[in-house]
This record gives sequence, C-alpha cells and structure tokens, in this order.
Amino acid sequence: NNNRFMMDLGIVMNAVFEHDLGGHDVNVLEPTGFVFHESRCGSTLVANILAAFAPERSRVYTESPPPASVLTACRTSRCNPKKQAALFRDVLYLMGRTNDLMEKHLFFKFQSISSLHVDIVQLAFPDVPWIFVYRDPVQVMMSHLANGANSKKAKCLKTRYSPSRETQSLVQHKAQLSTDMLSPEDFCAAYLATLCDSILREARVSRTGRMVNY
Repeated sequence: NNNRFMMDLGIVMNAVFEHDLGGHDVNVLEPTGFVFHESRCGSTLVANILAAFAPERSRVYTESPPPASVLTACRTSRCNPKKQAALFRDVLYLMGRTNDLMEKHLFFKFQSISSLHVDIVQLAFPDVPWIFVYRDPVQVMMSHLANGANSKKAKCLKTRYSPSRETQSLVQHKAQLSTDMLSPEDFCAAYLATLCDSILREARVSRTGRMVNY
C-alpha cells in the first residue's frame, strides 16, 4: 500500500508536542470515560448514547484499532507496565487532538479483549471513570455461536489457536487442561470467563470503575 508509512512513534510524538506547544489552534481532549465490555452485551448501544447526548461536543471512538493494539501488544510475553501505559497515553493524545473548539468530551469503547488490560488503562489514566458492560453469559455465548461453533464470525473463538496467557492460565487452573483440548463451546466459555475474572480483579481495587448490567 503506497499510502502506508512506518515511523518511530517517539519521533512523531516529539514533533506533535513541539507543534502543539507552539499555539497552533490545537486543543487536546482528555479522555472523559472508557467503556469495556464482555462482547455481544449492548456496548454499542452505550457508545451510541454517549455520542447522542451532546453530538456537537462529544467524540466517541468505537473499537478503534490503535488503543487495542497497544493493550494487546504483549500477549505472549510481559511488557514493562509503565512503558506500555506511556505508549497508551501517547496514542490517546494523538486521537484526542482537535481544532474544533466545540468538542469537549472524549470517549472510548474498546474491543472486548481489552478488558484483560484495565490495569494498564488505570495506570495511564487513574482518574478517568470506566464501566464494564456485561450480560448473562449464556445469552452472550448464544449470540457468539449463533452461526455454529466453528463459525469465523464467533469473536470468542478468534484467539482459539493463539490464546492469551490469561486464558491458558484459567483453563489450566480450573480444569487442569490445556486450551487445545477444549471444544469450541468450552473455549468460548473460557474466553468470556477470562474477561470477567480480569474485570473483577480490577473492580475490587478501582475507585473509578462500575459494572453495568445489560
């Protein structure tokens, strides 16, 4: 693709900061709130509500790839959390730049897999409120597997052949099995359980998070 370029983000950020500090009519929106979710649970409705309550003043990113790319960059090895949080802040800084003085609110609805990394989001933005949208897990699984257990549309099976460390650990601990021994239905259940376990751990220590039932 001739329109795609690869650049060092550190160099980009230095140039952006220099430009923005020069008073070039650029406003940088701080995140107003984050939406995490279990998937297939009404999170799109939440994003639409956030966009609709003050459309001229609100910017809502719905499952935009860059934040999730940062959060899931270390699926097979461990990153330095502080460096990962700094990178996450840089990406959201770029996504929050605007020359529209009407814009005041900046919301992000992340991909469901990002729910495994609320700790990094909290490290980067400890004061920004967040919610986790959830639903009866049986109903969530039915929605995922509506086209069959082997359907490519089932997002809960997207990582079946390259599961996260967290899913592998949960399956080994709860069932004394490896993930490659699971049926599609069991892997889907394990994936959803991993998301919910991660959120519950963060919710116990977070002062800004809230659970929202479908």
